[in-house]
Amino acid sequence: MLADAMRNSHSILLTLLTTLIAGCSAVPPVLEAEPEPQLQAPATRAPRTVNALAEIVGEWDIVRFDNHSPPRLDNDGQRHAYVDIGHRSLRFAISCNHSGMAGHIEGGALTPAAVDKSTQTAMGCGPEREARDATFFSFFRARPQVGLLPDGRLRIWNSHHELLLEQSSRRRLAMGPPLSEITGIWRVVSFMQFEGRDQRGQRGWGAMFAPGRLRIGGRTLSYSRCPTASLRVTYTSDFVLRRDSGAEPATTVDCRVVTPAPTEVEPMLAALLTQSPAAERVSNNRFILRSRDYAVVLTSEADYQRQFGIYAADWERHPG
Repeated sequence: MLADAMRNSHSILLTLLTTLIAGCSAVPPVLEAEPEPQLQAPATRAPRTVNALAEIVGEWDIVRFDNHSPPRLDNDGQRHAYVDIGHRSLRFAISCNHSGMAGHIEGGALTPAAVDKSTQTAMGCGPEREARDATFFSFFRARPQVGLLPDGRLRIWNSHHELLLEQSSRRRLAMGPPLSEITGIWRVVSFMQFEGRDQRGQRGWGAMFAPGRLRIGGRTLSYSRCPTASLRVTYTSDFVLRRDSGAEPATTVDCRVVTPAPTEVEPMLAALLTQSPAAERVSNNRFILRSRDYAVVLTSEADYQRQFGIYAADWERHPG
């Protein structure tokens, strides 16, 4: 009996041991992980091929040429990094000399005309800028591809270089200063009058021809040497000092009441204020007011004194 009991105990232990081993070696069920959310790749659309210059006629500013992003305006407030496109020609500059090219688009590529009578300025601008000029000017004659991007910008490229352009009217808005930045008393650096049918021509005068102070208040605009030009304005979302009254903008304003007598520029400067000028940042120290007929580059008193120094006081005594 003892032997039978031992055999039964042995059998029970063996069964228990087998069950435990089986339990330990059992593979647990695999839980499927939830799929990670996939980030949708941004939609990229190729430029639309441009088939004729007529599709892109207008004034374009340079956003970037390869890795170089030039300022839109130079220190005189003039566009100096641009590609202006006509129906049969282009004019362009990238901060130094100005050039151009007659041409057309063929098979999506900008193609120089067989006969090109375009001219080029020959200013000395230093080795770096002159080298960039040479590269930039030759780029247009190397049959680059031309395409319009979905955001309205213009891409011109080949296997070596890429040029990105934006319409001048849109790029200006990116340079618009807030009212707080232009509120104050300013000095004139230079003044321009636009001429010609398309106003591409211009005449220019230096600081000595407008030695007064131009004041921009929260709602007012005035010039110290022409009190009759003081007026109320509203600064709009597109950076325009819009005249509140509905009077017709003047081409000149009578400033005869001041002493010394006004220069030839000051009646035109006063007229600019009546023409609801648009403001645009030129640099950290300067901005420009541009109207239908005129433009004036303004700076702070400190910057004005740094640039003109001892001449400034003499100009106030003897303007022009």
